[in-house]
Amino acid sequence: MQQMFGLIVGVVNNESIGLSQKIDLIANRYVDSLLENPNLPLFVLSEIQANPKKLIEKIGISENLIKNNYFYKQIQEQMDKKGIKGIAPLQIFINIVSMTVFPIVGKPLLISIHSPMTEDDYTNFINERRKLVPQWIKMMLKIDE
Repeated sequence: MQQMFGLIVGVVNNESIGLSQKIDLIANRYVDSLLENPNLPLFVLSEIQANPKKLIEKIGISENLIKNNYFYKQIQEQMDKKGIKGIAPLQIFINIVSMTVFPIVGKPLLISIHSPMTEDDYTNFINERRKLVPQWIKMMLKIDE
C-alpha cells in the first residue's frame, strides 16, 4: 500500500513534470498498481471508514497531501488560465481516482452486466480506459496538446 501511494506522491510533487504528462502518469500508475493488487481498494476503503488517521499514518503521508502538492497547484493554475470557475482542484483529483479505481473494484459487476465479457475483453476495456481517463481530465481542464 505504501508503495502504491509512494508512486503517486513522487509524481504529484515532481515540479519538473508538466500537468498533461502528470495526468497520464497518475492514471497509468493507479491502473498498473490496482491491476497488480485488485483487492487493495476494498482494503483501503474499509480502513478509511474505520480509522482514516491511522491509515494516513500507516501509509506515511501528510493529512494535507492533496491540498499542498504541486499537482494541485498546477491544476489551479490551469483552471485560472482557462477561466474555469466553480470547480475545486480536489474534484479533478477525485475524478482521476474514481475513474481508475471503480472499474477495477467493480470488475465482477462489469463482467456480469456486460455479458459475455471475457478476461481478454476486460483487459482491453481497462487498457482503453487507461487512455480515456487522461483525455477526459484534460478536456475538463482545457489542456491544449
